[in-house]
Amino acid sequence: MKQSVVIATNDPLVVNPLSQVLMKKDWCILITKSKIQSILNILDREIAFFVLDFELPNNSNIDLISIIKSIRPRLPIIVLSEDASFNTRRKLAKAGVFYQALKPIQVMEIEQIIGAIEELSSKEGEVNEEIAH
Repeated sequence: MKQSVVIATNDPLVVNPLSQVLMKKDWCILITKSKIQSILNILDREIAFFVLDFELPNNSNIDLISIIKSIRPRLPIIVLSEDASFNTRRKLAKAGVFYQALKPIQVMEIEQIIGAIEELSSKEGEVNEEIAH
């Protein structure tokens, strides 16, 4: 079964490099421009991780992260942003964000992030298997 990822953005400069890496790994990519649709996708499917473009307009992005964390507390969230300020990084860390990537994103960085998520989920699977025995 393909692993799925939700990408919330309206920026083709975000979608293109992410898609390039994820399609090589045969992931199912769900792209949305809507925060509500992001939540619905996370509720409807087993998602490996969520990518949020912090430039997505409308309501507070931190509120969206809080909602997603209340629904799926262990879901890795990657935030893409041009803001590298200490205040933003602190808010994201406090909200439980797995990683903040600065825009423009690079293919090599995406590959490393996805590799870390894959390793994390394989270790979780090993722990769950041990608990079952």
